[in-house]
Amino acid sequence: MSYQETIIPASTSEYQVFPLSCCSSNYNTGDYDPEFADGKATHKEVEQVINALQVARQPFVKKIQLMAFLRYLADFIVIVAVATIFFVLLGYSRTNFVIGVCICGICGMIGNDLYKKRLKKIDQESKDLCNKIIDDQYKGAFEAKGLRWFLPIHFPLWVELQKIGGNQNTAQPIYIPPAMHQQPNANNMNA
Repeated sequence: MSYQETIIPASTSEYQVFPLSCCSSNYNTGDYDPEFADGKATHKEVEQVINALQVARQPFVKKIQLMAFLRYLADFIVIVAVATIFFVLLGYSRTNFVIGVCICGICGMIGNDLYKKRLKKIDQESKDLCNKIIDDQYKGAFEAKGLRWFLPIHFPLWVELQKIGGNQNTAQPIYIPPAMHQQPNANNMNA
């Protein structure tokens, strides 16, 4: 499932969801209410964990941005090279046009597949590092408060703070067809 098809779930009484802002690549902690944890975990403590995860993710974000730039650059180079070969060197004809478009399409599909595989690998490396940070630095302190941090299958789109002993079902994303999307609420627009 791609990121575009994933709807970030809302927080409940059993878990707090901290969504990733698409504009800043940072997690939004603004909606955290310390009453969620009966005052045991302050907003500052939650922000400390979120900030540590954001700092850990920065090199991965830069890799993804570089990959996106290189992907578009490669697409442009392929299109220019194919156009040069088939239209300038071989002369314009319908056959050359069709062959050129097919080659560009095949190269684009291969490039897209390679990009998705690399993106998935970078996301997994990022998730592994963030899980290690949580386990090494914050797990014990938050478990003592009856809480635990969880990185969902669709990480990095959101991070969860869950109550231990409550309903252990994690927030599961759902797919809503684009025609049925609702306008975002004001809280999400400030992310």
